[in-house]
Amino acid sequence: MVEHYLLEAALENAEALLDTVTDNEVLKNIPIVGTCIKVVKSVGDVRDRLLAGKLVQFCQRLNEVSPEGREKMRKKMASNPDEAERIGSTLMIVLDKITALEKADIVAYVFIAYTLDVIDQADLRRFLDAIDQAFVDDLVDLLDTAESKHSTPSVYMKHLERTGLTFADSTMIAKSREDWHYGISRLGKQLIAAYKAGSKYCTDHSSGPT
Repeated sequence: MVEHYLLEAALENAEALLDTVTDNEVLKNIPIVGTCIKVVKSVGDVRDRLLAGKLVQFCQRLNEVSPEGREKMRKKMASNPDEAERIGSTLMIVLDKITALEKADIVAYVFIAYTLDVIDQADLRRFLDAIDQAFVDDLVDLLDTAESKHSTPSVYMKHLERTGLTFADSTMIAKSREDWHYGISRLGKQLIAAYKAGSKYCTDHSSGPT
């Protein structure tokens, strides 16, 4: 129920967001954003409304990037149309499948990191696959955790092992699997760094609606 109300709240801002995007030539020319506009404008059944809410959330994060940053994003996508189309398709598939608005934010931030060349397209697709598989609360816990060299028996790390973002520490395996210790994998650390880079760029360069 809570997620339902969050989606409705996001959709209430859709018209204002679309006005902002439509008036912004740089932002709307990013392939995935152009698709977002078309989908949100043609909201129909419940499934469409749910997707529209996630797309609005995703676009809102992109709209926090400065005009200069959005121009860099546009150039990045325009430099390789085939890659842009592949990335855009993957983004749409993941956004359609996710069940929490928080994941739409995470997807947006790692996408921004990709456009800033913090990560490459292969890393982006790996991250999107892991984000899709992960339970949102576990994923948020991971991203909020300060990187540590020491493993922990944290429940969320155990649940994230199947995504490749964490691993069971073979040096600290207990008799009971419930007591096993887990560490953040290389992929997990890369995701944390990309997420932080994307979110920090939005925080440092946010200019609000133009």
